[in-house]
Amino acid sequence: MRNRSVFYPGPPLPRLNVAPVSDPGLDEVKATVARILDFIIADEERLHSFLRTSGFRPDADQAAAQLPLFMLTILDAVSKDQQLLSALARQQGITHEIVQMCQARLLFQVSVEIVQLSRQGDGSSEPT
Repeated sequence: MRNRSVFYPGPPLPRLNVAPVSDPGLDEVKATVARILDFIIADEERLHSFLRTSGFRPDADQAAAQLPLFMLTILDAVSKDQQLLSALARQQGITHEIVQMCQARLLFQVSVEIVQLSRQGDGSSEPT
């Protein structure tokens, strides 16, 4: 299956054929998601709890982990776990507000990609 991650249980995620552009905001979100995943993975009990409650599987596709929709699903699962949010705030300084800001930035990114995909599909070549 193309673009199918065994860690992300949803449908295949589309990839855009656009040249990567440096985006400091998105880079910061990626770094925050990486810190959150490192925090979860660092504690076996926390990892098992996260996997059990989120439905994710540990054999993640590294390429999929960089996709905005994948990161959004990680943050969605984190935002529903009050115990994990509390531990992140105490031990990593990643508050619920930071998680929400990351979610908002990723939602924007996903919407931009959807517009780009729809323009590709209808033959439009206007830049975004």
